This record gives sequence, structure tokens and C-alpha cells, in this order.
Amino acid sequence: MAATWSVSQMEDFIVGPEGSVFEGESRVVFVVHWQCIDETTVDETTYSARVYGSQGLQPFTGSQFTPWADVTEAQALEWLHDKMGAAEVTRCESNVAAKLQSQINPTTETGIPW
Repeated sequence: MAATWSVSQMEDFIVGPEGSVFEGESRVVFVVHWQCIDETTVDETTYSARVYGSQGLQPFTGSQFTPWADVTEAQALEWLHDKMGAAEVTRCESNVAAKLQSQINPTTETGIPW
């Protein structure tokens, strides 16, 4: 069991906003929509859990602009994790692991007795 991060969508400025470090640049990413997934199989049953959200990247940090066509998922995840911070990344991964464990070892049930 290990959490896997992916980018599901990004939002970008067609032209970098005035006053930002990327002013005038084309297609400046400012939001990353993400998901963190974990999956495991126990006794031939596969369980999976997911946490998802979005993260704004403003104010922009770093001095290097990456053109839209050159942005990779790995780089977008690096921007995301840098902006979220290590504690929040760990919290998301722990949340996914807890959701997975609650499926494997449930503590509640639903139904009606008749």
C-alpha cells in the first residue's frame, strides 16, 4: 500500500497576470486539481480509497517559467507538494490510508433488521 498522486486538471492564465513574476508569459498554471489514491488486495478483494482537491499556486514562487507544452505531471506534482507543504501531503496520504483501512476492517454497518 502506497499512495499514488496524479493531476486530473490544471487551470492557467492565457497570459500571465500583470505584476506577477510571470507577467506576459503564455499559459501560466495557477491551479492544480489533484487526487491521491491507494489500493490493496486482501483475500482476493481489491479495496481502493481516494482523496482529491485543488490547490492554488499563487503567489508564484521560483524564478523559472515552464512553457505549457513542457509542463510534465511530475513537475506539476512538485509545484503542488511545494505549495501544500510536507505536513499537508502527509495528512492527505494518511487520510487515504485510513479510508482504505476502514474498508478492510469496517467499524460500522448499514441496513435494516427486517
